Amino acid sequence: MKVKAWLLPALFAFGVPLIGYAQSTGPRGFLADQVDEEETVSLSPFEVSSERVTGYTVTDSAASRIRRELINTPISIQVITSEFIDDIGAASLFDATRYLSGISASTGSGMTGAGDRLTIRGFGIAGVTVDNFGAGANDSSFDPAVVDRAEVIKGPHGILAPSGPPGGVWNILTKSPKFGDPEYMIKAEMSDQYFANKGTIDATGRIPGTENLAYRMIGTYRDARSYDPGHISNKSINPMLTWAITEKTQFKFKGFFNNWEHRGAGANMYLADDFPIDGTVSSSPKDYRPGYVPFGGNGAPLWAYRDEKVRRAMAELTTALGNHLNLRLAGYKHYVHYQSLGGGLRIFRDDLGNRVNPMTGKWTETLRWDLQDPTQPWHEQSNPYVSTPVDPLAPATITDVWLTEGQAHYWVEEAHYQADLAGKFDFGGYPDEPLVTLNILTGVARSKQKNRFRNWDVPGENITDAYDPSLPFLDNPTRPSSVAWIRRGFDEPREGGNHGELIGWIDTQYYINTQIDTFKGRVIWSGGVSYHKVENKYMDHFRGALRDDWEHTKSVPSYAVLFKARSNISIYAAHAVNSGRGEWFAGQDLGTLSTSQDGKQEELGLKFDFFDRRLSVTTSYFEIKKGNQPQQDSRNAELPVGADPIYPDILLDITNEGFEVDISGQLTTNLSILGSFTQQKMRDPLGRRQANVPDTMFNGLVMYKFSQERLKNLKLHLGFTHSEGSPGENRSSAPTALGAIETASFYLPAQTVYNAGASYTLGAISFQLNIDNLTDVMKPERSGGRSSIAMTPPRNIRLTTTFKF
Repeated sequence: MKVKAWLLPALFAFGVPLIGYAQSTGPRGFLADQVDEEETVSLSPFEVSSERVTGYTVTDSAASRIRRELINTPISIQVITSEFIDDIGAASLFDATRYLSGISASTGSGMTGAGDRLTIRGFGIAGVTVDNFGAGANDSSFDPAVVDRAEVIKGPHGILAPSGPPGGVWNILTKSPKFGDPEYMIKAEMSDQYFANKGTIDATGRIPGTENLAYRMIGTYRDARSYDPGHISNKSINPMLTWAITEKTQFKFKGFFNNWEHRGAGANMYLADDFPIDGTVSSSPKDYRPGYVPFGGNGAPLWAYRDEKVRRAMAELTTALGNHLNLRLAGYKHYVHYQSLGGGLRIFRDDLGNRVNPMTGKWTETLRWDLQDPTQPWHEQSNPYVSTPVDPLAPATITDVWLTEGQAHYWVEEAHYQADLAGKFDFGGYPDEPLVTLNILTGVARSKQKNRFRNWDVPGENITDAYDPSLPFLDNPTRPSSVAWIRRGFDEPREGGNHGELIGWIDTQYYINTQIDTFKGRVIWSGGVSYHKVENKYMDHFRGALRDDWEHTKSVPSYAVLFKARSNISIYAAHAVNSGRGEWFAGQDLGTLSTSQDGKQEELGLKFDFFDRRLSVTTSYFEIKKGNQPQQDSRNAELPVGADPIYPDILLDITNEGFEVDISGQLTTNLSILGSFTQQKMRDPLGRRQANVPDTMFNGLVMYKFSQERLKNLKLHLGFTHSEGSPGENRSSAPTALGAIETASFYLPAQTVYNAGASYTLGAISFQLNIDNLTDVMKPERSGGRSSIAMTPPRNIRLTTTFKF
């Protein structure tokens, strides 16, 4: 059953037949009426409240730039608070979001503690949105110490991410200065193995001698082992200032300066050549090539490194323009310099030919497939495809062995500007009980980006004669002796490399979004449109040519309706769209053309608040598709080897549909819970499951706070994350010569990981113990293909001491 056919009727079904019910029902103490009056006056509509109903429960979100109560928002939004991040001792934001529905690891998640990469509703994202600004993708992860809350907004979002993946947006709201007496916090983290050895300082308060200036300074330092051989170091300083110019006007500045470095090997496992087709890989050594061990160097050089410097600055002015309008002007600057040094052993082998079975589409590592008579066309009886055994590691296949080395630099400069005007107008009824309330947001956003990169490959060292072919790899291969590496100037001669520059990328966006509360807030109608234009120019300096000179323009709508069955129960239906640019082969005469790849979602949901809003439950059913994904016409596979394609690509959709449940808050004053369930069906245009995207996931965490006198201030928690198995690779979309669709040759197993912790507060000092992977599960967790399988990080015990004064 598809949502689209009945979504528009559902909008009216929720509203029109219930008008009589809404009109006949008197005021019931809506949640909006329960907001503290003083906070309503002082808090800008562009800000969310810092107050928590409980440590894990919030009531509002600024998902569309302006604040709305979650139960009145017709979209699925899950929020992770800083209290939850602290309680579980999350080393990264990804660790904290694992307990939410629809979240799974992507190929770059977590292995070396680098990168805010995750998958939302089946679609991978890299990087986060910070304080409503797109922050780009970095290797270094965003430090949890500066996070006030992380909002995962499900589905396409025409304002926050008009061209991003349609699965959702990850919006990080950072901490802000506090007015009042100074508050200081010092935190030290240690571990028996990995990712601790971290110190944090956080100081905030009113600037002495002033009434309207507040500051905050957060500094962090980490130097710790990573799961792979090597070290991760991270240093950050984050100054913040708030100036309350008047009661209705406020200016904020936030700076984020981060130096991140990873030194050492970063290598995963390589699947054994004789691993069974369609098998589920385990941690057994027999499943992998000889010599490969979990969390070992596995042939990667220990002298390799990645270094990244990130500089971010945000300025925001908010002011009230009378009683009904509020203005927000904001700017954000983002600068990154990334450099890496790598290389190692590179083995060149004879071409082993086609190892995909043309009849089944299955990869066969040790079989080569050819026509019985390669000079004649295929015939099922007289000239079928036959297999020939091959040994991918046979010494006879080796032609050359080299020690290699290369360096890369990457610079990114971004500037983002936003102007928002929000209005709220009441109509009819009484002043405190209007019949209709119109909330409207209109604005413009403009982003500019320039980036450039330079890669160098130094002359390698040929060690073919000295290499022992019986070894699967060299343990910590040395650097080439033919060239003593010196950090090179950009214009020095080099053996090989690349040099490119994005000389112009401009993203302009105009948007309007309205929310109309009718029948005293019982029926809420939402809708809007976002106009989005992207201009791109890329110069390939290495080849001296301007490439990727294009422009993409699109207007994307959104609309929804929400019905408040009671003050604590809402039902909603929503449609959302975003759009990006893609390319497809339009045939021999037309060549490659651009196309819009729209992400569309239909969603139905229920939201509940219980126990005076201390416990919230959200359920949703969704259908997502990303359109115009090019797939090669199978007739091109029948052309002679090396011939250019003739027939145009077929444009199909990537789809996902599923059901999610999230629960968070307090069951009692002592017992807090957070849990989720996901059942989804993510499929590519050919109907295949996607790598690292489980169909089923469920997660949970229970936190108990003792109230007895002897155990007062003691908290214990136990959590788990469970995911069903998933394919270990995504195969080519091109069909085989016989038209068979390639499918995954191996699968990742289901796994359940338990985490536990305890904390005790003694006056101004608190002590916390966290145990990650309590039962020391060792299973493949995610995969980038047969040569890149990453294991679940092993058990890790961390101790944190915090002093507040």
